[in-house]
Amino acid sequence: LNERNIWIARWYVKAKGAKRWVRRSHSFKTKDRDDAEARFGRWMSDGGHRGEAPIIPTSPLSEVIDVYLDQKAEPDGNRTTQKLALAAPGRAFGQREALGLTAEDARDYARKRATGLWGPPTRPRGPISDSTIRRELNALQAALNFAYPDRPIRLPKPSDPEGRKVWMREDQAKAMIEALAEQDAQVRFFAKCGILYGVRRGAMMELEWE
Repeated sequence: LNERNIWIARWYVKAKGAKRWVRRSHSFKTKDRDDAEARFGRWMSDGGHRGEAPIIPTSPLSEVIDVYLDQKAEPDGNRTTQKLALAAPGRAFGQREALGLTAEDARDYARKRATGLWGPPTRPRGPISDSTIRRELNALQAALNFAYPDRPIRLPKPSDPEGRKVWMREDQAKAMIEALAEQDAQVRFFAKCGILYGVRRGAMMELEWE
C-alpha cells in the first residue's frame, strides 16, 4: 500500500555492470487487496515486469532480505555485519509474508532465539545474548522498512541495559593504529576496519582478503 492506500507492486533492477539497484513500482489503482492480487496476476501474465523480480505485499521475507543486502548494505564490513545479523531471522521467517510479521512474532522470536534456536546448523546450540537479539531484530526492521517505506514497521526488542556500551576514544584508536605500524598491511587493515565500521568480532572473522 502506498500513502493513499493504493496497492502497488515494487521491484528492483540492476543493469549489467551497475553497482546499485534501482527501485521501480507499478500501481494497480485499487484499495481492495483481492482486486489488486487479481490485477497483479494479469500484469505478470502480460509480462509487465519484463522478467524482473517484484517486491510485493505477499513477498516472502527471504526476498526482502536479498534485495536489502544487494542494494542497501554496502559491500564492506557493514554488509558482512548485516548479512550475519539477518541470518537467524531469515531461518525463522524466510518463507513468511514479509508484511505479515507482527510485534508478537518479534517477541516470540526473542524468547526462542535466547535459547539458541535458529543458529548456524554447524554450531552447537547455546544461549544467545539480548544484545545479539536486538542487533538481529534491528537488522530485520531495517530490511522491512527499506522494502516498504510507505508502511514503517517498529519491532519490539529486548531492553538495552544502561552502561552496556563502551566506546573507544579517538586517542585510544590512534594509539592502537600506531602500535601496529610494524605489522603487515592485512593486520593494519583488519584493525582499521574494526574501528571505522564498528564491526563485531564474529563479522571480522568472516572477512576474506581479496
